[in-house]
Amino acid sequence: MYKIELRTSAVSMFNFTDFHIQKSVYQLANTGTFIALKKDVNDLKRLKQSLKIGMPGQIRIDDEIALTGFVSECRPGYYQKEPCLTVKINSEASRLVGASAGRGRYYIRQSFVSIAQDLIKDFNIALNNRSSNRELVPEFVVSAGDDIDVVLNNLALLTNTFIYSDNDGSLVIADRIQKRLTNSVLMTGENISDIKFYQNAYSDFEQVVLHRQQALNDDLTLAEIINSSRSENSRGTKRQKHKTVDLVTTSLLSAVREGLEDASFDFQVIGSSLKTTEGRLYDVNTPIIVRDDWLELNDTYLITDLYLRGGEAGYQAKLNLEEL
Repeated sequence: MYKIELRTSAVSMFNFTDFHIQKSVYQLANTGTFIALKKDVNDLKRLKQSLKIGMPGQIRIDDEIALTGFVSECRPGYYQKEPCLTVKINSEASRLVGASAGRGRYYIRQSFVSIAQDLIKDFNIALNNRSSNRELVPEFVVSAGDDIDVVLNNLALLTNTFIYSDNDGSLVIADRIQKRLTNSVLMTGENISDIKFYQNAYSDFEQVVLHRQQALNDDLTLAEIINSSRSENSRGTKRQKHKTVDLVTTSLLSAVREGLEDASFDFQVIGSSLKTTEGRLYDVNTPIIVRDDWLELNDTYLITDLYLRGGEAGYQAKLNLEEL
């Protein structure tokens, strides 16, 4: 049994009937949702009256911070004829999703960090730079109508880094973890309830980054068009394989996509605990060892997405993993 707490400046409530938390290194915003039912109606009324949309909130599991953000939803209703209350917490970075850049910007030889700081300066979001990448982006243009989250994700693709929400509510720019040093093990027969492999062939890429428009001629090969090495293979649904591409016109984009066509897959492990064998909550961009004799797995993988869920029916952690 875990101690699940929703904490705000006005109220603190423990052990909801059901909760789930979603995190990913491929998106800015993390979310946590609580559903309260079969509880004292007066307690639910007090909770509903105390929670205000936009107020700061935090989710803790055994006093370890799992998500920091604000109340984005507080919705009363019924479930199986019982009063229930659904409360949703969004990370602060979700305020950037769909937010317009507001004005055009033209950056020359600036770092990802300096561009990101300029884009989010009107939002009360801390930026934590953990990346060792000091490479300057030669040229980058932002139009007034561009969504900030889209621009930041494009920059992450360009610089082969991750940008995502940290548990304390800050926005993190981080390198893809390469270290294999970990004592956290997922092992079939002990703390693994299922392993799933997903094969998803793509006929198209969701995104190819266009960077600097240089003149091309018919003598150039596709390899010469692409002037930066491909990132690590992306895995799974909605993942993006990407290359930095120099194009004279965007009309060549479809041809380049066809040339880059490849297959991607997700490797998902479902665990029976919310914590690692080291006693910490699972977190993204961290390594984990997976062992399964039947599938001949005994290697260290990177956690890119996690879905923590728990309640009266038990607890479960779904982890999307990529090879290191």
